[in-house]
Amino acid sequence: MRTIILVAYYFKPHKGVGVLRPSYWYDQFKKDGYNIKVLTATPGNNDKNVIFINPSKKNLIKDNSFFWGRKCAHYIEHNLKSGKKYIIIITGGPFLQILPILRLKNKYTNAYWIIDYRDPLSGNSRNNSDSYMAIIKQYIKQKYEYIINNMADKIITVNKICKELLQCKDYSKVLIIDNGYDERVINNNSNNIYNTKNIVYAGKLYINNGFNQLIKALSTLPDDYKFIYIGPSDIPNSSRVKSLGYLEYSDTIKHIETSEIGVILTTGDPFESTTKVFDYFGTKKKILIITQGIKFTGFLNEITKDNPNVEWANNNIENIQEALVRLQRPYVEWNYSKFSRYNGYLNLKQIIENL
Repeated sequence: MRTIILVAYYFKPHKGVGVLRPSYWYDQFKKDGYNIKVLTATPGNNDKNVIFINPSKKNLIKDNSFFWGRKCAHYIEHNLKSGKKYIIIITGGPFLQILPILRLKNKYTNAYWIIDYRDPLSGNSRNNSDSYMAIIKQYIKQKYEYIINNMADKIITVNKICKELLQCKDYSKVLIIDNGYDERVINNNSNNIYNTKNIVYAGKLYINNGFNQLIKALSTLPDDYKFIYIGPSDIPNSSRVKSLGYLEYSDTIKHIETSEIGVILTTGDPFESTTKVFDYFGTKKKILIITQGIKFTGFLNEITKDNPNVEWANNNIENIQEALVRLQRPYVEWNYSKFSRYNGYLNLKQIIENL
C-alpha cells in the first residue's frame, strides 16, 4: 500500500472552512488503514502524523507559501529517496507551494501527484480588476496554473464549472469531488427539529450591502425571527442580530441545526459552490440564496434546483422580503444523501486503490 502525503497549508485546528476538506480526507484514510501524513503550516495539532512545517515570515513576496512549499519539498524528497511508492496530494489555496513540490516529479518516478483545487486559481473572478498590474498578475497566474496542471497526474476540483475554468491541456485527468456535508458531525436524523426561528449565515460576507439588505427585509417578519451570524466579518449585535464570530465547525453546525433558514450570499459567479449549502442540506434547512447576479444560474442552481426548500432573491429588500414570506411554508423532505463528504472521499479512494 502506498504512503499518502497530504500537503495542506491550512489544517485543523485552524477554524477556516478550507481545513474541512483535507481534514476529512485525512481522518477517513487513517480510519481505513492507510499510512498517511500531513504537512501543514498550521500549528497546534498534536497528532504525530500531522507535521508542522513553519512558514517563512520574511520574504520579498506577500504570499509566503512558495518558500513554505520548498521546505515541504525537502521533506518529501527525503522520503522519496527510499524508493517506496507515495501518493502526494497538494490542496490549495494558497497555490504557490505547488510548483516547488511538483518539480520533484522530474527527478523521482515513485510517486503519483494530485492537485486539489478548493477554489479556482486564475479563474477566480473575485480577484479580477481592470488595473494594469492586475492584468499582469492574471496572466502570470494563468501560465503558472497551466504549468502545474500539466505536471500533475490527477487534478481534483469541486464542480464542473471550476473544471472548465482550469488552465489545462488534458481535462480527462480532472476529477470532480464536491465539498459536501460532514455526516459525522451533522445530526441528519433530527427531522428538522429547530427550537428557534433563527435565520443563520456562516462564513465571509462576499457581496456588497447584502447583509444590510437582509436585515432590513427581516424587520418585516415577526419579532421572534432573529439573524445569527457566524464568521470573521465585523457585524454589530442588535435586538435582531447576534454575531458569534468564528466558531469551530461542530459548534457552527449546532447553531445551524437549531435555526429555520440558512442564508447564502453569492456574487453570482457561476463557479461558486459554498460549503454552507451542503451543511444546510444535511441539517434539513430551508435555504435563502441572495444573489448579486442573475437568479437560478450557476452551480448553486444546479445543485439546489431539485430541493423544494430553496428560494432565490436578488439583492434588494423587496425581493428578499418576498422570498422570506415564501419560506414560511413547511419543510419538504428530499434525498440529499449523495452530497455527503463520504461519497466524495470514496471517489478519491477509488483512484488510489486503482494505482
